[in-house]
Amino acid sequence: MASYIVRFGPAEPRARELVGIFVADTVDQLFELVNETETPLCCEYRQLGNGGIYWESSTGQTVPQHDSPDKANGWFVLPSEPVLSTSWEAAMSVNDQPLAAGWRSIPAPKWP
Repeated sequence: MASYIVRFGPAEPRARELVGIFVADTVDQLFELVNETETPLCCEYRQLGNGGIYWESSTGQTVPQHDSPDKANGWFVLPSEPVLSTSWEAAMSVNDQPLAAGWRSIPAPKWP
């Protein structure tokens, strides 16, 4: 599986605004994941290298166990202000060209 960072494309009203970080086996699966909340054809993606998301100070929040009765509808809300330890500047600070610095438009899936 690969990790991807997705943002709106440069021609969109929310140009270069972060959509999210996704994990998928293929770009077709990435399309499906992004399609749950946004229009994938309006977005571009970049595959992330090694790295992670971490918090620089204690969050005071624990991760619930799968059988924990305190989970809310199966969602775990992340504390604010995480740090992405991979090259955030390389992922986010690019010029207005959609393919610059590894960004690619999300293609429509190749369904049979």
